[in-house]
Amino acid sequence: MSFPRKRAVTACDTCRWKKTKCGNERPVCSSCAKHGWPCSYDPLSYSSFDPASLLILDKLHQTLQKLSEIEQEVKGQNLPTAFGSTEAILTWPIFNGRWSSNVLSNEILIGNVPSAHAERESGKRASVGINEENVPFLVESFLQLVHSKNPVFHTQQIRVAARQVAECGFGWDASSCIVLLACALGAIARPYSPSPELDLLSGSGRTSLEDKPGHLETGNAFYQVARKRFGLLDQSIMAGQCHMLSGIFLMYTMRPLEAWSAFHQAGSIYSLYLKSQAALQESNNDMDIDVSLSQLEKRLEQRLYWTVLKSECEIRVQLDLPQSNLCKLDYPFLFPSPPSPGSPVESPESALTASSQQLQLAEEQTWFYYLSEIALRRIENRVLNAFYTEDHPRWLQTDLSVMIAAAEDIELQMETWYASLPTSIRFDTVEDETSDELRFVTRCRSLLIRGLIYRPFLYYAIHSVNSQTHWDLCNKLQAFVQKALEACLACETDIGMTHRHHGTWYALRESTTNSLLLLAARAAGLITFDFHVSSSPHPEVMSDSHKYARVLRVCIEKLRYWEAEAPPDIALSRRIIEELTTMGDVDPNQAT
Repeated sequence: MSFPRKRAVTACDTCRWKKTKCGNERPVCSSCAKHGWPCSYDPLSYSSFDPASLLILDKLHQTLQKLSEIEQEVKGQNLPTAFGSTEAILTWPIFNGRWSSNVLSNEILIGNVPSAHAERESGKRASVGINEENVPFLVESFLQLVHSKNPVFHTQQIRVAARQVAECGFGWDASSCIVLLACALGAIARPYSPSPELDLLSGSGRTSLEDKPGHLETGNAFYQVARKRFGLLDQSIMAGQCHMLSGIFLMYTMRPLEAWSAFHQAGSIYSLYLKSQAALQESNNDMDIDVSLSQLEKRLEQRLYWTVLKSECEIRVQLDLPQSNLCKLDYPFLFPSPPSPGSPVESPESALTASSQQLQLAEEQTWFYYLSEIALRRIENRVLNAFYTEDHPRWLQTDLSVMIAAAEDIELQMETWYASLPTSIRFDTVEDETSDELRFVTRCRSLLIRGLIYRPFLYYAIHSVNSQTHWDLCNKLQAFVQKALEACLACETDIGMTHRHHGTWYALRESTTNSLLLLAARAAGLITFDFHVSSSPHPEVMSDSHKYARVLRVCIEKLRYWEAEAPPDIALSRRIIEELTTMGDVDPNQAT
């Protein structure tokens, strides 16, 4: 098979970023010359790369171009918060005002008060020491299990730093701090297993703190040593990386408020760094001094920006917290640039068992996932701005035809996004949906967004008293309501219920959301199911009523498994779901 030279590889940096046609002229291409843009080319020589690496890079550039077509312009990243959260559903009139609008977030905030959570935090203090001999293995575990979802480092950077630690021990610099945090994450991360777990958890009494406690202790030991270095960090990219890794570790260990603080710090440091770089560039332009960053530094910049921004947005959808200055920047790059070809195998001798070809395929899938996640984040922001800038009463006050048009437009955007996905990240079949973690997470993320799109229509069907809706709009409303219910069913699977990852707390909140939506629909008489009826042993042949009941069982068992470790909102969520299932239907006639 031949691998011809690809234009995406030879285009100048500016044309690649702006997604414009590049004439490839040196030293300045015709497009940049015409518009007066700065023109530079990646100094790396691609002629030395093997054909497989060139093909991977070309695939990534094609994916970038397709994803960029979804939305061509980004103007700031201000994001409405909380109105799309789990606890917002508890204030729907169908639940008769049983709970306040901040009942869950208050549990988290109260639990974060030092005097209130001292006992809880005492369990997280390091009870074991760190072993520097384990550093290489833990770093490789981090690269394979954590970095694959947030590729914000040059893998060579961490491996070199790890080797230095192995030779000289941990220092007090940012590089050592990064290695410590990578080790902390490598210790607690475990491979994904696509196995059903509902029957294993039901009645078992298992909790997350009892499963593999030694891994948590080891991870916490490395994290506590890393924390001692935070006060010595400067305002550099590496400092931002440290705080970002800290936030990821805190999400892995179910501490969302502390994670937000870490992401917020990373965003503040990085926004100050970007402003300083812009000021330096402007100052030196007058003196005709070139202070532009290298291609590697530019790629690192873009990755850190998008990862921190994405992490902040995810938390702020559930919790009404301030945004960092990073969210307010008008950042020019729609997507981060992929790594140079060959980077998947830049240090093959340090890999655990994988061959060079396997590493290349893993790196390819990692970047397809990462780029698709950023595209989904942008689409979700659009959904939130379309439907969730105000509280739910607005949905009854808005013209239904306007809401339907907006939903149909975003649906089309979701279809465009899915059409852009390469085969390695698509989920066309049931086997694809759960075969590996990146496909599984991508599918769940897309279902979450579809649930947000359809939720206002379910609310409308539950609470609207308008019986004069035009038949065409009524048919479309019914279709969207059905899609909302189907999204609830599709999201709630018992695959990976005990799998620890960056989004575990979000998954628990989403599981609660889906259960509350089904309970609200049942209370309004839109669906029927009996929670206490035993379910069929074969989910694929269940009736809808059995499937609805199974969603609640999965939710309750999942919440029960994690609640001892999670913040108090998770245990309260379980109690609320159990209360609603045991109380029977809410009387819709009492809803106002």
